[in-house]
Amino acid sequence: MIEAATLLKPSSAIRYRIIDGEAIVVQQADARVLNLNVLGSRILTALDGQTSVGDLVARLADDYEVDPEVFAADVRRYLGELEAAHVIEPVTAPADGGAHGL
Repeated sequence: MIEAATLLKPSSAIRYRIIDGEAIVVQQADARVLNLNVLGSRILTALDGQTSVGDLVARLADDYEVDPEVFAADVRRYLGELEAAHVIEPVTAPADGGAHGL
């Protein structure tokens, strides 16, 4: 389940390009092409693996005159759809917990 603290990134199985504000996403394994609208494209490009879903929602909500709770629920639902379509994936922590060289 996608929560406010979840970190997401574009899937390693896709390639995408922004053209006129819209993302053209190619899923290489099955040669499927998806077209994301402007908001979907903004969301995809903001998923850098370091920005939480909560921070992303807060940043985007400032640009739209909508109820913040409804907007947050809609964005999380959309992210769930992108995850189910293998367009995005959660960032996983290193198996050793990130303690390198200690």
